[in-house]
This record gives sequence, C-alpha cells and structure tokens, in this order.
Amino acid sequence: LHDDRLVVCSEAGEALLFDNGGEFKMTLPCSPGEPRSLLTVAAFSKGFVTGGEGGVIRVYERSIDAKEVFRKAKEVKLDGPSSERTGSVGPGAGAITALAVSPSEETLVIATSTSQLLQLSLSPSDIMKEESAVDNVLTSFHSGPILGLDVCVRKPLIVTCGSDKSVRIWNYVERTQDLCKFFGEEAYSVAFHPSGFHLIVGFSDKLR
Repeated sequence: LHDDRLVVCSEAGEALLFDNGGEFKMTLPCSPGEPRSLLTVAAFSKGFVTGGEGGVIRVYERSIDAKEVFRKAKEVKLDGPSSERTGSVGPGAGAITALAVSPSEETLVIATSTSQLLQLSLSPSDIMKEESAVDNVLTSFHSGPILGLDVCVRKPLIVTCGSDKSVRIWNYVERTQDLCKFFGEEAYSVAFHPSGFHLIVGFSDKLR
C-alpha cells in the first residue's frame, strides 16, 4: 500500500494486513470471505482494489473507523449481456486474473481468464455512482481457440469463429472489430461472399 503497509489476499477470500516491518496485524473485517474471491490485488493512494472469481471487482478505501481500517467503497460485477456490435464483455466474464491502476489513478485496467482486457473508471465521481460502465480497452477478443477464419476478397475484412460460440469480423487496416455475434453452439467454419456483404457459417449439423 502507499503507506508501506502490506495487504495479502488468501485463497479463502481473507485480506490480511501487515505493517511495514512484516508483522501480521489483523484480518480486515471488510474481507468478502468467499473462496477465490481475492485472486489479484492492486494498490492506489486511497486503498486497494481486488478481483476474483465470477468477474467481481471490489474497491476498498481507508475508513475513519480505526477498528475497520478499510471499507468496501464499491463492488462491480463484469458479467453481462453481449453486444453484437462491440462484443462487450460477452456471456461469462470469467475470473479476474490481473489488475493495474494507471499513474493518474483515474483508470483501472482488468485482465480476465476469458482473454479480455477491460477498463473501469476510478475517478471519485464514478466510484460514487451506483452502476459503473466497464469498457474494452481496445475491443473484445475470443475467449478460446479460433476454429475457423476467412479473408474477404474485396474488403479489408477477416472473419473468425471460435470455441466461445462467437463469430467476429475484423478490419485489418483499421485494426478494429466491426461485429461480434454469439450463437447457442460452436461454429466450426466461416467463409465470406466475395462482395463482403454475406457470410456463411458452418455448425456441426447445418450451414447458416
């Protein structure tokens, strides 16, 4: 932490506080106490941020209560419906595997077990909001192996399908994702019409 104290998070979901000499002080009362709920932790000037299973991020700030030491200021769950246009977080955000706070402490960058790179605002005004938006840093990505790929003849487009049941169209000139569509089953192959306006997608038992 910024005051030279140390917070250690356990597999059982407990946040343990040590002083700058390495002596154990206490288990923080604000600890969630849920298994694998504190898989990663990052410090900032007001306290620390944790992430764990289920895509749950918790922001802890210093408390004026000496017995409490830290209090949970905010909790954000990444899981949510996907957007066909941007891919959003997609179904099942997975676990939070890494966190990093920007030097200005305005932004939290989040890496997940489903291969997504996301960002969350840590500005005081956004922390106080009941709901906070979690955005992709660049774009959403496949969360598993890519099973099929094709390149458009007349447009700078690539289409991919993966084991995460999504089909995605990428613009390799602008380096952006133009479209993301989730299906109820895995797609194993994809192909562009030469015009670039149509796709054919191969599933285990049909073509669409």
